Amino acid sequence: MGFLWARLGWIGLGASLFLAFPMQVRSFDAIEQSDLAALQNRLQELRKAYSANPKTPELLIQLASAYLDAGDELYAESTRRIEAYQAGADFAKNALALDQRLAEAHFLYAANLGHLAQLKGVLISALFIREIKSHVEQALELDPHHAPALHMMGMMLDGLPWFLGGDAEGSMVYLERAVAADPAYTHARLNLGKLYLKHGRIQAAKEQLSLVVGAQFPRSMYVWSSRHKPEALRILKDLETPRVTVHSK
Repeated sequence: MGFLWARLGWIGLGASLFLAFPMQVRSFDAIEQSDLAALQNRLQELRKAYSANPKTPELLIQLASAYLDAGDELYAESTRRIEAYQAGADFAKNALALDQRLAEAHFLYAANLGHLAQLKGVLISALFIREIKSHVEQALELDPHHAPALHMMGMMLDGLPWFLGGDAEGSMVYLERAVAADPAYTHARLNLGKLYLKHGRIQAAKEQLSLVVGAQFPRSMYVWSSRHKPEALRILKDLETPRVTVHSK
């Protein structure tokens, strides 16, 4: 992917769902205008190609990916972002209607749908979560080394409560598989480091965070330099800062 790169009855799980999808923390000041212009041009070219070939699975997948990126990076207004994620989900769904064997389409459908639900702040049903998770699982059945799908599954297992399939140990395994599948995937590596830290594996966390900081060929240079590297550096600095213990008398 270009820039990016996932209830019983009806109950509120907003916080858990927010953790379940690997969305970027958006910071438009940190994004070079040339990157935004390139994405805008890419969307225009893809829409033009789509008008001539509306039933080409590869083109539909590219559109689903581009709209996911646009929702993350290009648009500031929530209405435009919602439209982008909805379009991305629709294009991915259309691709699957043509060919159910497309791992990338399954992942993009799940990712756009998950981002859309978060942004709209809707109450999420257990059925809806199962639908998203099912498409991530299908992506991994078709391509066990699909790094973004592994990342998304790991984040879902960490973010969801146990009664909706949450699994702390399983989450760690999926994130480890994601960075093994794509060592340049700094977003997944950063999340793995934070998960190690969450479970008290300090040295393992430091190793992953140091690899994020020292990445030579990250998947996205500007996202790494403006987000992943600074966050990893901050966490490493916090880990090296001595904690003052106050003893009561």
